[in-house]
Formats: sequence, C-alpha cells, structure tokens
Amino acid sequence: MNIAATVCISAALVSWSAAWRLQDWRIEHIQAQHAQALAQAITQAEAKTAVMQETKDEAIRRANQRAMAQQSAADGARSELDRLRGDIAARDAADTGRPGSDAAATARALLAECSARYSELAGKADRHSSDAVKLHEAWPR
Repeated sequence: MNIAATVCISAALVSWSAAWRLQDWRIEHIQAQHAQALAQAITQAEAKTAVMQETKDEAIRRANQRAMAQQSAADGARSELDRLRGDIAARDAADTGRPGSDAAATARALLAECSARYSELAGKADRHSSDAVKLHEAWPR
C-alpha cells in the first residue's frame, strides 16, 4: 500500500503542477489580450481626440474671422454715423438764426439715442450669433 499511496500522491502532485502551469498560461494569455486591447483603445481615443481638437480649433478660427468681419461692419456703421452727424452739423450751421431751427438739435438727439441702442443691440446679436455658430461647428459629431 505504500507504493500505491506514493504513486497516487505523485500523480496528484503532477496533475496539480500541470493544472497550475496551464492556469498560468491562460492568465498570461488573458493579460496579453487585455494589454493589446487597452493599447488599441488608447490609440483610437488619441485619434478621436486629435480630430475633435482640430474641429474645435477650426471653429475658433472661423469665429475669429467672423469677429473681425463684425468689427469691420461696426467700424463702417460708425463711419456712417459720423457722416450723418456731419450732415446734421452742416444743416444746423445753415439753419442758424432761422426761426424754428431746433430741427438739427432734435435730429442730433434722435440720432444719438437710436445709434446707441442700435449699436448695443447689434453687438449683442453678433456675439450671440457667433457663439451659437462656433458651438455648433465645434460640437463633436
């Protein structure tokens, strides 16, 4: 019985050792698969991040171009406002001394009030429009 017990114990140890080694190989294989999948996911995430960054940068570049165009339009509006002020001043100079010559003063006051409100509203509208377009263009697709 001694020999049979020794054989059984030896067989059990060999089986246990083989099973342990087989399990090590499986774990190593799973870990290698996981590392490969992780590296692939990181590469894909970096590529997507680069595309989203480029999209955002392009949207900001276009927004800056729109802002410059809006500034140019605002400068043109100010030039036109200055021209109208000059016209009113010329008319005021021509009407000086006439009875009821307060038309130029009224026109000046009306122009000042309208232009201030219009400029404020136009600036807010331009900024809002530009922000909305920029967010739409930069939003990930």
